[in-house]
Amino acid sequence: MGEECALVGIIDSPPTPLYFHKRTVKEKLQRFTKMIFENDWGFVTELLRRRLIIPITGRWAYLVADRQLKKKADFWINTNAILEEYVWEIFPGKITLFATEQRQENQSLKYLIDEWTLLAKGGVDAFILSGNHENIFKEPEVQKLAQQIKQCLDKTNK
Repeated sequence: MGEECALVGIIDSPPTPLYFHKRTVKEKLQRFTKMIFENDWGFVTELLRRRLIIPITGRWAYLVADRQLKKKADFWINTNAILEEYVWEIFPGKITLFATEQRQENQSLKYLIDEWTLLAKGGVDAFILSGNHENIFKEPEVQKLAQQIKQCLDKTNK
């Protein structure tokens, strides 16, 4: 077995990239039918945006980017590819999730908690922090994150 640790903390991330969940054909048809019955045609513009506009602008941005930006983009592409292939094992303890307000606002907090709960026999404690995924490691949000981690460590070390 492994060593014991006082705290396993996850910072604003799911076990796999958020785009990893691939819908089944049945789920796609149910979703499509629901949108039609609700007269929600926004999915057409969203589909065009995701399948056409974003890939074109992303590819164009990559082509004109400097070397450092290309290295950063390649890093994230490779990191997400590794995450997609990684097979997670069940953790016997509790996982502490530090999520941003952005996750709560865009409804992905429940998804994060549900995904980590599947892997944590001891459950998941979630703490909501100000900021968003892009600035959680920048001032002043990083100070708030550090304070919350310290509080959790102090609590587990009592």
